Amino acid sequence: MVHVFPGPGAEEPSAGCPPDSYNAFFRRWRDHALVREFHDRLGATVREKLGRDAEPSAGVIDSQSVKADAVVGSDSRGFDGGKLVNGRKRHVVVDTLGLPLGVMVTAADTGDRAAAQVLLRQVADAHHRGRPPRIIQQPNPRQFCPWAARYVPFDRE
Repeated sequence: MVHVFPGPGAEEPSAGCPPDSYNAFFRRWRDHALVREFHDRLGATVREKLGRDAEPSAGVIDSQSVKADAVVGSDSRGFDGGKLVNGRKRHVVVDTLGLPLGVMVTAADTGDRAAAQVLLRQVADAHHRGRPPRIIQQPNPRQFCPWAARYVPFDRE
C-alpha cells in the first residue's frame, strides 16, 4: 500500500489533487512495474551512498507468523502448528543493510520451504542484471538447501 500525503499547507488530499488522481497514478505505476523500479533504484542509491555495490551480494531469508484479525478471510489465513498461531505468515528476504529484496504474505499454514521457493525465484529474477545475492537461512535449512542451491548461491549459518 502506498500512501501519498499532500504537501505543506494542504488540509486534505483534495486540496492539491482529486483523490482519484492518486489512485490513477498508483495503478499506472503498478501496471507498468514502476513501483518496483522506484524501489530498486532507491535501494541501489542507498547502497551506493554507503559505499556498497548497487546490487546486493548477500541476503537473509526469514518468516514470521502473526495472528490475523477476525475480519481476515479464512481463505487467506491458516494455523501454524509450530508457533501455535492462527493467521498469516510474512516471508522476507533482506540484503545485508536490511533493505527488502522480496516480501510475500501467505496463510500461516504455508511451509517455509514452499514459500521460500517462490520468493527466491522472484528475488533471483529481480536481480538478473548482476548475479543474484547469496542467501543465508537460519536456523535449520533441512531439505531447503539442495533446492535453493540450484537457483541462488546459498550459505548455511
